[in-house]
Amino acid sequence: MSTLRIDIDLNDHNRACLNTMNDVICEQLILQKSRLHERLARVSNQFCDKAVVRLDSLQLSVDQLEQNSGVVQAHYEFDAYHDFEDIEKHKQITESWRFLITEQQAVFELDMPQLHHAHEL
Repeated sequence: MSTLRIDIDLNDHNRACLNTMNDVICEQLILQKSRLHERLARVSNQFCDKAVVRLDSLQLSVDQLEQNSGVVQAHYEFDAYHDFEDIEKHKQITESWRFLITEQQAVFELDMPQLHHAHEL
């Protein structure tokens, strides 16, 4: 399984302050939305083959912060389409993204789920 690596620079920030780390890490991840899109779409496709992730719904918060690691809670929505009913449903996904703090960086290595292709009849 491949991974998506995202490095966030923590230079010049107070690593002992949860509020500061929350702001820095979450703001930098939001700036990486375009890089996160494929991963969010693949996770959504595990629930619905025709899911369309809603990037504008992405909300992040640092849930845990230790000296050398932490966890970010990620919440986002996707639209699920069901052909046989022609119904669109909004569904939410919540994930925990672990990261390591090495030197002056928060390093995320997020698993990339396998692609699931919809089979058309």
